[in-house]
Amino acid sequence: MSYGPDMSEVYDRAAGLADRILKGARPADLPFEQPTRFRLVINKKALETLGLTIPPAMLMGIVPLDVEIGEAALLALSR
Repeated sequence: MSYGPDMSEVYDRAAGLADRILKGARPADLPFEQPTRFRLVINKKALETLGLTIPPAMLMGIVPLDVEIGEAALLALSR
């Protein structure tokens, strides 16, 4: 299980900052930006092996993204 920033958002922000620098902005004048979207990734196979379930309240309003990597099935919950 992991919880961290949504890396696609981080890359988008980095591209925007690089664009502003290439257009002449001074890096020292650019604001420090923190991520606003986070992602919780749970290994479904490990979850099932341990006999655990995700509480329904945790799943409310969250979009599940199923990803298969080798034998591990990951459930990414993004808000």
